[in-house]
Amino acid sequence: MSVVHHLRELPGLAARTTSRPKDRDTDLGGGGPARYTKPEYGPRLPPGLDLGRTTQQLDRQSPDQLAKLSQCVRVVLEEHDDAWHHLPDPGDCPTWHTEVRWLLATHGWWSTDQWCSEWITTEVSAIRAVLIERVERRNGWTRCAICGGAIGTYSTELLDVAECKRCERVVSMRERDSVTLAEAATVLGISVEAAQKRVERGQLRKVGRRGKQTLVALDRLDKARAMLGLTGS
Repeated sequence: MSVVHHLRELPGLAARTTSRPKDRDTDLGGGGPARYTKPEYGPRLPPGLDLGRTTQQLDRQSPDQLAKLSQCVRVVLEEHDDAWHHLPDPGDCPTWHTEVRWLLATHGWWSTDQWCSEWITTEVSAIRAVLIERVERRNGWTRCAICGGAIGTYSTELLDVAECKRCERVVSMRERDSVTLAEAATVLGISVEAAQKRVERGQLRKVGRRGKQTLVALDRLDKARAMLGLTGS
């Protein structure tokens, strides 16, 4: 997918990394209609404008990743040649929208400079990956940050995999550190009841549950296999 498409995705992804502001009533332990109001001194702001809330909102939108995007803007400003000396002014208050808009407006130049193009493409891809991970972490890895489809999980003998089938994207893939009790029993060639007794004796280590299924650590299976005189994988 092109860097232009990825750039256009960034403001929306960043906005969805924003944490929900806390309700003052909840913070104060009250649920009544009366709300605590902090007194404001000095000139009154226009109705509906809350500078503190605006600042907090910007702070929550992954400022570390916005700083990386701003670095891409600075790179273009430093590297552009005389033919592009009339680059638009990026402004003094960078936001996701202004930085993306500026990079799209100057794409005609930096896309023709190999070093700039490689740098920006790599950085934008990395920023996008971080924002996607934050969005999906925020929703408990239940919905794909890109298409909104459900994230499903499955396990093989060696891997735990999470993926979105709608956009055919692997969300995560890692080596398994635990198996269900039934899977452990199959590996050991014993019944689930016998495996459960080994858990109770400490020969298999229980590490949690997946729904109604007991999970045991993989690191104890080899020792259990040896005790049973089993060989091989």
